[in-house]
Amino acid sequence: MIAGNTVEVLPDYVGAAERIVKDIEAARRYIHVEYFMFADDKIGAPVIDALVRAKERGVACRVLIDHLGNTGFHGPVIKRLQAADIPVRHMLPVKPFRNQWNRFDLRNHRKIVVVDDSYAELQMIEGLLKNANHTVVSYPNTDKLEDKLATDRPDLIIMDVVMPGRNGFQACRDLKNNDRFKAIPVLLCSSKGQESDKFWGQQQGANGYIVKPFKNEDLLAAVKKVLG
Repeated sequence: MIAGNTVEVLPDYVGAAERIVKDIEAARRYIHVEYFMFADDKIGAPVIDALVRAKERGVACRVLIDHLGNTGFHGPVIKRLQAADIPVRHMLPVKPFRNQWNRFDLRNHRKIVVVDDSYAELQMIEGLLKNANHTVVSYPNTDKLEDKLATDRPDLIIMDVVMPGRNGFQACRDLKNNDRFKAIPVLLCSSKGQESDKFWGQQQGANGYIVKPFKNEDLLAAVKKVLG
């Protein structure tokens, strides 16, 4: 760490965004922002607004965003920042069709949302994933799923199928038909293990399907495959 700097760990995403806005407002000379996932939404928009105001008062601003992590929603962010004459660059760009490969394997941040109405299953899967060095957020059902995902912004969703209310098939279909979430891979995890169930999951847009009960190594292998 460079002398004179400090590090503070903030426990939740919304609170961290609010703190970023506060620090941007207090800046007087320069602001360097690095984001893994940065969207022009109800959480990201106040950060963009604060950066624009800082630029207008003469503060030098620069923004670095992860290329792979922002796939699907970085366009509006870049457009707003560039309109305010704020330099924004991609970190570790991956452009396979141009044969441009950087060390995308350096990305070690993997946030996984697990949706299951069984508390025991949630605890088991959460512990398994945490032991594999993943960050895990658990939901007991699909109620307000889209709102929660907009806040947590996971890299992967592991979802049960048989749940009260909106089941996993329905929720997966809804997510894949939503431009905000269709790029997030969904791994369905269910006791429904017939080939017809797997086929129906695929038809809803699921990126993978694993049958309960499963071996720990099988779930981890499925997660690794879906995450690439």
